[in-house]
Amino acid sequence: MIKLSYLDRNRHSAYFITPLIDILFILIIFFVLTGSFNSLRTLRVNPPEAVERKDTQPSPDTLLVQIDSQGSLLLADTPVTVDTLKTALNGRKVTIAVDRCAPFGAFAQVFDLAAARAQSLEIVYLQE
Repeated sequence: MIKLSYLDRNRHSAYFITPLIDILFILIIFFVLTGSFNSLRTLRVNPPEAVERKDTQPSPDTLLVQIDSQGSLLLADTPVTVDTLKTALNGRKVTIAVDRCAPFGAFAQVFDLAAARAQSLEIVYLQE
């Protein structure tokens, strides 16, 4: 039987990391080259401009929905629920008047209803 010296046993049991480093460099090069081809695409959007109006009263055929600072809904100065609002918005011109301190959830709910059911939609905010 052949006896191996300490250096021979240690050399045979060592892992060769040179091929692993080569593979890692190849993977890095691959991902860098393929990642550069996937450039981000942007969409240019021209946001609408805000128009300041002096008259706060909507036209007579427009339905005025108000959202106060507590998130309560008012239809023609009368408190309403979302279910009542669903039937009232069908095919009408709608103006949503939102208090600046109103919760966003209430606005989003009314906006979604109006966008789905109303003929046209206008949003104004109350500075009070």
